[in-house]
Amino acid sequence: MQFKRSEGFRYSFPTALQASFKILINGRAESAFQPSYECLIHDISAHGMKLFCKESFGDLSNKMIQLEIYFTLDEVAIVAVGEIVWEKAYANGKLYGLIFKNQPKLEESIVSELKARRRKEVLKTKNYNTF
Repeated sequence: MQFKRSEGFRYSFPTALQASFKILINGRAESAFQPSYECLIHDISAHGMKLFCKESFGDLSNKMIQLEIYFTLDEVAIVAVGEIVWEKAYANGKLYGLIFKNQPKLEESIVSELKARRRKEVLKTKNYNTF
């Protein structure tokens, strides 16, 4: 069997990851003093993520709504801009699917930070099992 490195992956967090975001409409912030909102990242890939938040963005059909998301996967703070491509009611808020378009540096950061995070998780598990 040959492994295809070009295929995508998605990392699901055992416990959702805390993050925050600002809303961009048609590529711009609504105001200079726009508030930041809290959210939880459920899973992530180099090209997008699924997140949960209590905010609702109303009708998504006539505007391009993007989120500028601030999060840390391992040690480096990451800022990503993602376009909302789907939404689904979930618990007392909504799940949103975001896609990151044309951000190769972001893709590299996500992959390297996920590798570092996973390496630490595996080492922690191995150390736990040796005692």
